[in-house]
Amino acid sequence: MSAMLVTILICFSTSVSAFLHFYVAFALIASKKTCTVSGFLLLHLSVCSTVTCILGFQAGFTISRSSSLSLFLCQVHGYFTEIIHPLVLWNLAFVHLDRFISIVHPLRYSSLLTLRRVVLLVVFSWILILLSTSPTLISRPGLSSNFSIGGGSCPPVWNSAPVYSIIYTFISYFTPILLMLIWNIYIVSIARHHEYRIANALFLITKQATRVREVQRTALQRFQGFTAILTLGQLLGSILILYTPYFTILIIEAFSTSASPIPIGVQWTCHVLLYISPFSNAIIYGIKSRNVRLTLLHYTRKQFYKSEVNREISRRSPAPCSRRPSISSLLSSFGGRSVEGVAAHLHAKLADIQGKGISYNETHKTVE
Repeated sequence: MSAMLVTILICFSTSVSAFLHFYVAFALIASKKTCTVSGFLLLHLSVCSTVTCILGFQAGFTISRSSSLSLFLCQVHGYFTEIIHPLVLWNLAFVHLDRFISIVHPLRYSSLLTLRRVVLLVVFSWILILLSTSPTLISRPGLSSNFSIGGGSCPPVWNSAPVYSIIYTFISYFTPILLMLIWNIYIVSIARHHEYRIANALFLITKQATRVREVQRTALQRFQGFTAILTLGQLLGSILILYTPYFTILIIEAFSTSASPIPIGVQWTCHVLLYISPFSNAIIYGIKSRNVRLTLLHYTRKQFYKSEVNREISRRSPAPCSRRPSISSLLSSFGGRSVEGVAAHLHAKLADIQGKGISYNETHKTVE
């Protein structure tokens, strides 16, 4: 694999991924769905993935040039690369948590997972990642950074501090992956024995509970039989395939004594997979999401309805050269009064006529 091919793959995938995440973010913001749990998580995922696309675009050009613009920019790129990928993994873990609670505890979902708690979870992930990468930020002597042509940035020299490498990998990769595996395996176990659960009979008591039961049954159908393999392959298989090689290289470099234990071609392949991850996340969690598609559909329908209403109003309004009187000309004939003033004027005239005792026939004869 040549450097030019790596650059083309990374730049193309990051460009398409940035467009898709902009589409998802626009759909959520335009429809005002960011105040919901799933909407907030998808918006945060889109922002983090867009930053990943920017870093990947810069890494692609750096790989093609085989050198960095400056040491400072290279270190900044390496530090943000060290932060952004764990944030995306934790964000995906929270998305799986949202699905887990909505399936396992559908009646208590609104009380267990509120927007405030989700925001606190996201803030906790930020604090955890920043604390785990703080040794790199303060530039400890044992964690110097050198330019890596395989990644197009300046990551830390992992074999200079193997203990830190293990802690960072455990917090950034193993913990969110383990949580996602536990939650999805539990969902599969529920889906297998869903028909024999006694608690489901209690859902038929009220109309609302019946609706929740139908929603839960529809969600569990994706985790039954052969469909469960396809669902887990999309949700977890993509994450494992795209992120595992990068962190595997990190661990190998941490316990290796040689300067470059990984061939340059393998490093390029791992980074290409890593920068394809925003595209995969945009498709699986954004474009294929029913909520996002319905949200954009409702927003488009609403805007189309508004344009049709404005077009109909402008069509029915009289043209400047038209002889048909408009409402403004009618109001001006009553001395520029408002609608309330015109009504009061007509009411006063009617009361005056009734006060004089003039009948309709007499008034008609007088007019004739």
